[in-house]
Amino acid sequence: LAYAGYIGAGATKLSSAERIWPASQAVREARLSFDFRYGDAKRLLAQVDKGALLEPYSSRTSQKGWMHAYLLARADPTPANIDVAVKAISAFLNPLSALPSIVHLGRIDAAYDYVNRPAVIAWLLRGDTYVLFRVHMRPFLFDRRFMAFADRIGLLRYWQTSGHWPDFCRDKELPYDCQAEARRLHLAKAV
Repeated sequence: LAYAGYIGAGATKLSSAERIWPASQAVREARLSFDFRYGDAKRLLAQVDKGALLEPYSSRTSQKGWMHAYLLARADPTPANIDVAVKAISAFLNPLSALPSIVHLGRIDAAYDYVNRPAVIAWLLRGDTYVLFRVHMRPFLFDRRFMAFADRIGLLRYWQTSGHWPDFCRDKELPYDCQAEARRLHLAKAV
């Protein structure tokens, strides 16, 4: 629910699951994941700094590295803290986790630098593109560079040949027209 933009409803459902299955590892992992992105960053940062998030949720190395950096950037979003977090996330997380985390920190230019890495392109070419269309990826999608990126990983060709354009293309706040941008990109390639 949270990935679809219903953060409050997601929190309510998660609390309900915790009451029903208090010993469930899957529910504990869901809570950590939810809190990591949407919860109280200062509280979770204190747990990380104490080493309180033990296996299987994380290693002490990841807690002292990217987890600490990301949570500090959320708790105290100075440009320096965000820079450190983006570097740590880019170096240690897989693309399905790294890209949304970078976007969540508001670093759209860094997100585009990240997705143009050959290893990230290869990951996305395997079909793991669903992460691109989660609600918190909106700033990434609303950047005109997204259409060139979508072309690079084959999405644009699919949308054009199938006639099935993604939902965000119908968003009235989108600052560009997906189909016009696709035509512009293909005209530029032909020249």
